[in-house]
Amino acid sequence: MSDVTFLEEGNEDYVKNPHFSSTQEMVHEKLINMEKKELLFQRVFKNLKLFQSLPYPFEKHHALHLKCMTMYSISEKELDAL
Repeated sequence: MSDVTFLEEGNEDYVKNPHFSSTQEMVHEKLINMEKKELLFQRVFKNLKLFQSLPYPFEKHHALHLKCMTMYSISEKELDAL
C-alpha cells in the first residue's frame, strides 16, 4: 500500500493544459492528471487481485452468525425518512 501512497503524494492531481489560452472560454487552465489516475488504478487493481487470490481461513462463529442473520435492518425508504 505504501506504493499507492507514494503515487498519490508524489504526483500532482492536475497538470497544466498545453492548449490553454485565456482568450478561449471553454478551455481550462488545468487538466486532471490521467497518468496518475491510471497508475493508481493499476496498482489498486493489482492489489485487489492479489488479496482475492489468497484464502481467508476464518472459522464460523455460530452465535455471531446467528446474531448477524437475525439483526433488524432498515429499508432504504426508512433511511431516506431519517
